[in-house]
Amino acid sequence: MARVRDRDGGRCQLAAGFGTPCFGEIHGHEIVKASAWRSGRLDESNIVLACNRHNGDVEDHPALAESLGFVRRSR
Repeated sequence: MARVRDRDGGRCQLAAGFGTPCFGEIHGHEIVKASAWRSGRLDESNIVLACNRHNGDVEDHPALAESLGFVRRSR
């Protein structure tokens, strides 16, 4: 996860897409949920940093999140 934080500069990568300010802690967000992976392995290319607000926006607005590339249904 340290490499993801370094790559993303420690900042939420979803803010620009939703157009709202960040709020809350920053965590890793899986673009393709782990349950959809066949190998079950963690792949850093599938993770971006997201604040609590924008991670919640992904869950609350799945069609928009998918159109923005923040969610993919399969790898």
